[in-house]
Amino acid sequence: MTDYINRLAIHSEENVTEKVMGSRNRTAWSDLGQFPGRRDRMRKGVGHNMHFTYCPHCGNKLIQKEIGDEGLIPFCQECSVPLWDMFTTSVICAVVNEEREVALIRQGYVSATKHVCVAGIMKPGECAEETAVREIGEEIGQEVVKLEYIRSFPYPQKEMLMLGYKATVKKSDFRLSGEVDSAAWVKYENALDKLREGSIAWQLVREAIG
Repeated sequence: MTDYINRLAIHSEENVTEKVMGSRNRTAWSDLGQFPGRRDRMRKGVGHNMHFTYCPHCGNKLIQKEIGDEGLIPFCQECSVPLWDMFTTSVICAVVNEEREVALIRQGYVSATKHVCVAGIMKPGECAEETAVREIGEEIGQEVVKLEYIRSFPYPQKEMLMLGYKATVKKSDFRLSGEVDSAAWVKYENALDKLREGSIAWQLVREAIG
């Protein structure tokens, strides 16, 4: 596994031949046309699953090889590396203050009728906690004083794994990013009614506020 990660890390632009570039296009993008809206979701930073057919290092077509308990995995015979399906990892945050309120936001491209929680995609080099603090600062302008991991939430519809946090802040005026239409401090007892029942945001807030 370490060797596989190192191979990915040292892969440089000077090693990219026309053959490899062609294979990258096929692996990373060729299936997107089968799923309406997927290209748009990717532009918005929404998760997608990458299933490898060709090796991103050498461009050769992969075989299926049994890897331990994982079963059949795409494998490059030339590079001797397995290539697991890739998915996006993100964070979602129940932001609370000292007055027992939750910060809920409206984003029209997410829901036209319900509030949602602050959420965002992890950037390369970030740990999940850094992503949570950054997204809260960027989206609603709040400074985190305490961060508590709640649990992870698979999001199959967007082929994403969301890591849920409870973030405590000292209440202050919102400073909204362009991604956020509006934000409100909502009392604990009213918060769940503002969210779509059963959604990841609803589950997270329910667990975060007890």
